[in-house]
Amino acid sequence: MPNRKDISKKRGSQVKACPIPPPKKMRAKIKDILYIRDLELGALFYFWLLASILVAKEVIIAPLFIAQTIIPTVRYGEDQIIKVMSATDNPFYYKLKDLLINFTLAGRPEGYRVKARIYFIFNGSSQNAEGFYRINITAFCNGEKIYTVVRDEEIVQNSTGGTHGIIEINVDEGEGYGTLLEGNNILLLSVSITSMLRHYGKGCVNIRIGPVTLDIESMDADNDGIIDPADNFKGNNCLLFFALSILPFSTVLIVKKLLSKKISQ
Repeated sequence: MPNRKDISKKRGSQVKACPIPPPKKMRAKIKDILYIRDLELGALFYFWLLASILVAKEVIIAPLFIAQTIIPTVRYGEDQIIKVMSATDNPFYYKLKDLLINFTLAGRPEGYRVKARIYFIFNGSSQNAEGFYRINITAFCNGEKIYTVVRDEEIVQNSTGGTHGIIEINVDEGEGYGTLLEGNNILLLSVSITSMLRHYGKGCVNIRIGPVTLDIESMDADNDGIIDPADNFKGNNCLLFFALSILPFSTVLIVKKLLSKKISQ
């Protein structure tokens, strides 16, 4: 009859003969998930895959398709050129005909940079007149006043000369921010010229206003490759997709692994 020592030795040898099975290789784990052999991880994986496709559709695919229909840069123009001639021997005030530009914005108005450029030439010739002429330009976007530009062009006695250049108005900035609309928009420029001479005398001025151009540029402020007019999200869409799809799935896997280790211990 075997004694207790022999029985304990046999039991010890039996325990040693049943080692813990080795962990599965990565390829085997992936097959278990794809073929849903591991029901829990398989269901989680396909739920994540479906959710990622839906997120990608809303965050990346749909905006990219919309962006294909939007022209990145557009120029509108008002070809009218207004010429004004005035003698410097009497007070002068001239209200020019309002310059009107109709333009269209597709998508989010906040995604555009809109800039108006007004070309002008001022020439003056004076014998004894002295002072300046004031050019006042007031811009209205969709009926709301957004910008006022005042230029004073000097007249000097016994001189001939003038200036020329471009007056720029950023329609999408300052008071103009928020006045742009998706679809049809109207930019109205109201121009007036007033003589502000200290001394009236012989001489004349020639003023030319126009043409006016309106440059519209689509922006990509978040550098995600999707122009902002087609982008419904203010942040980077690629980072948003990563945050909504990859991070949650990775977090669940890490938590599951930690819990399984804790249970095994």
